[in-house]
Amino acid sequence: MADLVHEGDVLTQDFSEIEAADFGLADVQFVDQHFIDPKGRTVRMRSFYRLNPGDVHYRNKRRGGDSDESPVPGQDRSEVRSKEAQEGRHRHFWEKILIDLEFPLPDSGLDPIEPIGGYVRYHPEGAWYGPFDVYRKRVGPDDRVIVHCHLHTEGSAYRPLQTISSMKEHMSQLMLERNDAWGPDWYIGFDGEKQWDENPAQAMTWEAWQQRRIEFNEPPISDELIKLNINACPWYPHPRHEGVKIKPIAAFNAQGPITSLLRLEAGASLPASVMRDHRIYAVLAGNVLLGDEPAKERVAIFAAPGDELPAMTATEPSLIWLVRWLWKDNPVASIWLD
Repeated sequence: MADLVHEGDVLTQDFSEIEAADFGLADVQFVDQHFIDPKGRTVRMRSFYRLNPGDVHYRNKRRGGDSDESPVPGQDRSEVRSKEAQEGRHRHFWEKILIDLEFPLPDSGLDPIEPIGGYVRYHPEGAWYGPFDVYRKRVGPDDRVIVHCHLHTEGSAYRPLQTISSMKEHMSQLMLERNDAWGPDWYIGFDGEKQWDENPAQAMTWEAWQQRRIEFNEPPISDELIKLNINACPWYPHPRHEGVKIKPIAAFNAQGPITSLLRLEAGASLPASVMRDHRIYAVLAGNVLLGDEPAKERVAIFAAPGDELPAMTATEPSLIWLVRWLWKDNPVASIWLD
């Protein structure tokens, strides 16, 4: 678990080099990376993985051991549906957006990127989801490659998003202060009053940090998670940059997230520019140069308003997932005002 703090320059992180880490206060390991701009936004990268045929990914791993270990000998850990392995139905304290894509197998003779399949899924703040298996297992299929990237950013109540490291600090302190801080479906709030919640440890920690009761924007913009089929969104040639195509996917809320896919052919380039918003560029396939620095598959790039983003040039056919959030002082994105 690590936090990268923005200090005026574009931030990059290679997620192929990040391993799941112990949370420490529960039987769980997971990948967790925060890009933090103290002036206005935090983006949490919850996962960014690639599955070749037969590869295995766990949503979370068991602390200090193999996820396949099970209380029942010979039983697949992902098949355990005990209360201990379940996270109950609960509401998001933040916004979440993820992409899950399918690519042709390497050396299949097909285009290295097309045909793609898959989806973008948006979880608005306040939407309900779950229950699900904490240790859910996923195995790469035989006939394609899977690439998955999963982001969180703060909802309206987070100023800024509480990072997992700060959450851990608050939970540790509360556990030292009292032995009844929370139970299966209740917690002791910041003011000492007992509250009921489906995710009590998280709710209690949030209140201890914010010193106020949890509030959601009501109603949420959707009662369900929003899932969009990538193949329903066409490619368009970029009007200004040769060898670049754009696949617009969706724009949510007044300020975002606004999301699209960019395809760059070998040698194609996006020019250097000064950022007007917060954004993540996630390299889903291929390799690019960010200025003179390589950014290969599973590298994420975080830029904030005012940053000078170097030119991005593909050294082979490459696919970039772009997610943008408008500056918070700009209440309505320009796309809604034209």
